[in-house]
Amino acid sequence: MPDAGDTLLQSIAARPDSAESYIEYAALLRSNGDPRGDLIDVQLELETARGARAKELIFAEEKLLTEHAAHFYGPLAELSTKHRGSFTWRRGFIRGLAVPPESWGSKGHTVPLPLDKLGPALDHPAMRLCRELWSKRWPKRLPSCVERLHLQQAVITERLLAASHLRELDLWTMVASPPLRHERLRVLGLQLKGPALDALASAELPELETLVLRGIGSDDGEPGHVQEVLARLPARKLFLGVQSKPRDGRSGWTDGDFAALAPIAERVEGLELHCPFFSANLPCPHLRRLKLELHSRTGAPVGELDFDVLPRARELYLHVRSHQVNHTALGESFVRSELAKHVRTLHIEASRPIGALGKAPLECLEELSVMPMGSMHLDVSHELFKEDAFPGLRTLTLRMPRQLSGVVESPVASRLETLSLYFDGEAGAKTWLEARNRFPKLRTLVARGTRQLSGAVRAALLDGDHDVVWAEHDRWAHAHWFTGAGDARGFAGIV
Repeated sequence: MPDAGDTLLQSIAARPDSAESYIEYAALLRSNGDPRGDLIDVQLELETARGARAKELIFAEEKLLTEHAAHFYGPLAELSTKHRGSFTWRRGFIRGLAVPPESWGSKGHTVPLPLDKLGPALDHPAMRLCRELWSKRWPKRLPSCVERLHLQQAVITERLLAASHLRELDLWTMVASPPLRHERLRVLGLQLKGPALDALASAELPELETLVLRGIGSDDGEPGHVQEVLARLPARKLFLGVQSKPRDGRSGWTDGDFAALAPIAERVEGLELHCPFFSANLPCPHLRRLKLELHSRTGAPVGELDFDVLPRARELYLHVRSHQVNHTALGESFVRSELAKHVRTLHIEASRPIGALGKAPLECLEELSVMPMGSMHLDVSHELFKEDAFPGLRTLTLRMPRQLSGVVESPVASRLETLSLYFDGEAGAKTWLEARNRFPKLRTLVARGTRQLSGAVRAALLDGDHDVVWAEHDRWAHAHWFTGAGDARGFAGIV
């Protein structure tokens, strides 16, 4: 017969958004001298607290997690001291764990959390209500509440597919897999390599709502065959990544390639296209997001592009990741296009300013994110906001507060309602606190990266008349963006 604690945990797992069972469970733990009861109370109140009380609770939370680290983190205590931002806490339990990649190891190349230690750590009480896990490989077990699993590389097994609580599976490299059969999986993300297409061809996923398929057009994914496989799946939302890998002597997709996908175009809500492409004549009436990977695959420079051969989408993401790209010519061709005139949300990740962007008006633009690539210190704000080219802009995402210098001097600052910033330490917080009075209409600050900061820094960010939203882990936000899950303003810019 289960004890009272197990019964309450089952109730919490069944109704994770209800506070009643948490409150009862916290009282039970406190009566037994377990500090997790205090942590539950603190984090519950922190969800709605404001002002001075919120600051008190932030310090109380930090004190509990520091003084009782071994109790709260168990085998993950050492990881928490170096990678605190990898943990998302909710009501006394670890809600999400993003295992740091091997490249984040020390100078001695120590792996932050080896796979053989991750498995046992998942059995710790703190992980009993974990709902999201990000790991390089499948750890051979899952906490019973995990709904979202992101893996860099894995052999899919019957044991993994037997996890009835799983709702979202995102896998970059599938090494091997049986037919994908799962009665309740709703979101699936795959790279079209190796056995992925065969696994999809024999899949039985009756509840699948969203499918993210990357690498269409590679050797393992000819458009016609991919279309035939996807047509049999029930997913009503498709997010497709189109590879530009040269084949048959051609260096990009043609109208004929896209025509092969036409029977499923009605369900396409997101497209990712890799340059070069001759045309993207694929009418997608429900297209919301268009991502362009602009780089040189052949060594030939990429200059002006005809953006008007592309399907229209209200949200556009330009990822310019090569010095073989003429940023000036690219920017000029973009602002001249009809596509630019209708874009409402624009994300840019580039190593230098995109030419004429900021010099020609974009009347419809409501949300903009600018992520300097290669150097986190690159500040393009003076060039971008020198002229009042974005009269409708209300949401802005920047990588760092130090890139606010050109914004505060522009008319944009007086109109912004949502601002999203990544805080890399006390210096970043100080820069923001000195600039915040220049944003009189700001309603929401989306604070990214703050999970790894001290309580003092987080508390300081609460000063002001605006709300503060503590953003989820950047890697999760990036993964959720292209599946359509990241719709909140200020979050979609985390790319």
